[in-house]
Amino acid sequence: MSLPQLQYFTVQLIGSSIESQLMLNVPLTPAAQTFIQDQLDRGKYGSIDEILLAGLELLAAKDAIEKARYDELRRDIEIGLAEAERGELIDGEELFERLRQKSQQRRTNHDD
Repeated sequence: MSLPQLQYFTVQLIGSSIESQLMLNVPLTPAAQTFIQDQLDRGKYGSIDEILLAGLELLAAKDAIEKARYDELRRDIEIGLAEAERGELIDGEELFERLRQKSQQRRTNHDD
């Protein structure tokens, strides 16, 4: 099995001063090269820089969603622990029914 041939794309990161400029060589698979070229050919983006920035914005949005979900889970655990300490426990079947409903709500909201 041979690995795909990689080509490199140079990215220049610019900070607030000349000293903080950094050049990176980013390896691109043929599939990534084709995708980038397709985006440029379709006119969806005017430059490789725009494509890179759009990808970074999507990654930042994904990270924000994951953090929000993690924070919500931590809050739910804290609430559950506080309820358990007060003796406010529920039956296992009722718990699973609530979890199924919550999961269904998330799927419904995600599909919108």
